[in-house]
Amino acid sequence: MFLRIQILLLLLVTASGQGGLWAQLTGFGSGVGSSDDLPKFKVEGTVVNAVTGEPLYRALVRLEVLGVPRAVFTHQNGHFEFSDVPQGNAVLTPQKPGYMLPEHVMQFKPGISLDASTGPVTLRLLPQAVITGHVEDSNGDPIDGANIRVWRITVRDGRKRREPVGVRRADEDGNYRFAGLQPGKYYIAVQARNDLLASTAKAKMGYPAAVYYPSASSLSSATPVQLAAGQVMQADFAVGMEPVFTLSGAVSGFGPGQTASVQITNLAGEQMFFPMRFDQRSGSFEIRMVGAGTYNIFSRTVGNPNDSLVAETRLNVSGNIKDIHLALDPGITVPVAVRFESTQPQPERNGSAAPVQLIFHVRDASSQSPIQAGDIYPVLGSGDGPDHFLIHKLPPGTYSVEVHAESGYVSSAHYGVTDLFRDEVVITRNAPILPLEIVVRDDAATLSVALHSSDANLNRANLNGVLLLVPDGAPIQTPRVNHANGNGVSSFNGLAPGDYRLFAFDSITGIEYTNPEALAQYAADAVTVHLAPNAQTRVQAEIVHTTE
Repeated sequence: MFLRIQILLLLLVTASGQGGLWAQLTGFGSGVGSSDDLPKFKVEGTVVNAVTGEPLYRALVRLEVLGVPRAVFTHQNGHFEFSDVPQGNAVLTPQKPGYMLPEHVMQFKPGISLDASTGPVTLRLLPQAVITGHVEDSNGDPIDGANIRVWRITVRDGRKRREPVGVRRADEDGNYRFAGLQPGKYYIAVQARNDLLASTAKAKMGYPAAVYYPSASSLSSATPVQLAAGQVMQADFAVGMEPVFTLSGAVSGFGPGQTASVQITNLAGEQMFFPMRFDQRSGSFEIRMVGAGTYNIFSRTVGNPNDSLVAETRLNVSGNIKDIHLALDPGITVPVAVRFESTQPQPERNGSAAPVQLIFHVRDASSQSPIQAGDIYPVLGSGDGPDHFLIHKLPPGTYSVEVHAESGYVSSAHYGVTDLFRDEVVITRNAPILPLEIVVRDDAATLSVALHSSDANLNRANLNGVLLLVPDGAPIQTPRVNHANGNGVSSFNGLAPGDYRLFAFDSITGIEYTNPEALAQYAADAVTVHLAPNAQTRVQAEIVHTTE
């Protein structure tokens, strides 16, 4: 009896020896009748070390099909086997202490159609990386209670980001350990706590706010470490004393019944833990034992975020600073004006409903590279008249602004003379606040894409890929992303007329596709596309393989 099985993988699964991690199996008639009525088949394979290819003994392999879980351990040769598996949707998941799923496996799940003659499945696990180390003072004595922070440089949604991995506290011997790390680039910093010193009231010497590996005073001058799978890295710190200073001032602008807070951070936005005193009644504050450097001091009211007040200032500290004034206010309000250009009759719109969505991508102020510190998704409140809106409480900063239309497409977006399609925008209290002016049109184009591959092991039913559509006229806007699953066909709707470059990848994990320089290495694989207003265009694209 001919049996057709579709397997979804988080790694690589093929009959020709390519491996995979998760597999979803689907057969004809799946979901019809009980499992006893369905044909049964054997699922077998091997779990291996993704780096060395060696089989993994006693790795646990979990199988779930039709809601029923099963599990087996691998034999000494890494082999596992499930018999009498009913046809249906199933998931295979391996695990073993000291090993982990590769990151691209967790983010991309290609679908592959297999039949009953398909060979064994190979599942790959990565050995985890580890960072361990020791923290001591200039006399060689361990610093008990020091906080060690680790960040990883990752690519999420096509943007490079510095993401926190975690915080560990050094033990009484000054030792720390971070396990379970993916291969990649990491920053490490130690914050020896001045508040744990014997006396802080009048101290003139203390630990620096942070020391970045190997011995830098700021993230921008730190050296990242590159971890390979299975690597154990030793990162030791020697933290000396330095002159420390006192910052003092007052917060104003909050009334009876309101509670305010004060925080100090470095330029990377990480909170610094200095000994601090804040008087809620008078608003006065004092921050002690602050090392030389550049900091942001924030104050905000506590409670309903919709009614919160905020204040901030940036200080270059090289001595004691007095009379710092933080005046709380509701934040920056930015008007948004939307204009419609219609080429055909349109139904009457609700002028109070927001016709666009905005995403403010925040640039990391501590880095000269295009690292994103976060995203803001503002809610557009009602403005002065139809199709006029307000963004409330937008923090000052440097942003790349992503603009999407709910219907049609955005043909232009400006903040004063700044073209949001091409340039970042700087919003500050020290300059006039201008309206965001957005034009929406209705003569959108459509693009249909059919994938093909030079891989002889793939056929039309097995083509899976991720499509990136990059507009030439809007380099700062995020490329459109579509997935082609199974049949290798996908389409884009609501496109602005113009010129584009189309990329087709087997996976976009780790590709900083919002950065034109990062895409330059794939330029030869791009398909050039021109879209006319209201046109429906069809193209073919070759899959570029970025994973093993």
